[in-house]
Amino acid sequence: ASAETVGKDEDCNDSTCLGVWDGILANCAPMTPGAGCVSSQDDTTQDVFLEPWDYAEAVDLDWKVQKKRLLPAILIVSKIHGDEVQVLFQQERYVKVMFVDMKTLEKSIGEFYFTPNDSTVQYRVSSISPNTSVLSLKNKERCELIRKELGYLKLPVIRTRTANDFSPGEWALAKVMGII
Repeated sequence: ASAETVGKDEDCNDSTCLGVWDGILANCAPMTPGAGCVSSQDDTTQDVFLEPWDYAEAVDLDWKVQKKRLLPAILIVSKIHGDEVQVLFQQERYVKVMFVDMKTLEKSIGEFYFTPNDSTVQYRVSSISPNTSVLSLKNKERCELIRKELGYLKLPVIRTRTANDFSPGEWALAKVMGII
């Protein structure tokens, strides 16, 4: 089976396209770390990456049931923090929303994707407002609060590593174990 493509503009053909493209959400643009953009699939930039969510310990592991829980959790978290939410698009395993911070009027697009044959939720939340402060942690906080509202776990990920990230012994062990 080929990887899924959903919610992607047919006229967009680069890595910044919104939607799921061959099973992957877009990376964050290079100039938008921090609140500007966070992603569970972009582990190349430390300030951007957050762990994917895992619902393996949920009572019902059906992704359709979990997807039905997502929007109410987003709405609860947003209401508590004075944000407005608009659902922009939903199809199968994919949901796209717009968050509006009613204090600053900053707008962010949130994408959530329930990975096929897994209990993992991938997500990307990126500001679309000009002059967003890269030092703000709003989208990181937003994602973490949604995860907690859902009761999901963080899925530990071994991020992109090079030999410089390990001692010689750790590097050799990681290669033997198939981690790298």
